[in-house]
Amino acid sequence: MTLTPSVDAGLKALFDDYAAQLPAKIKETDELWARVASGEGGEAVQSLHRALHSLAGSAETFGYSRLGRSAKALELAIAALLDGDTPLRGGIEPLAPLLDDLKHAAGVPDSPASEGTDG
Repeated sequence: MTLTPSVDAGLKALFDDYAAQLPAKIKETDELWARVASGEGGEAVQSLHRALHSLAGSAETFGYSRLGRSAKALELAIAALLDGDTPLRGGIEPLAPLLDDLKHAAGVPDSPASEGTDG
């Protein structure tokens, strides 16, 4: 199916907007991570979990499949810490490689969906 130029341009604008917002989303996640890693719990860990959940849900939709998978893996790991008896400070530090992967994945979009179509 070929998209009309105006629909294609509108979709591209949505994807571009998402890409432009990613640095701020990653920075927020990184700041929340630092708060949790320093021993802060409660709202900080809940906010980190929500931020990861949001990234996991939106990334694939907007052409960042690897980011979506990374965010989901980290979200599930944080959820397991929340549900378990592991102290957050000691439990979050082994997850640092997952955070590093998430940061890297934010800079690696999929090929554009419209690539290779005539329109």
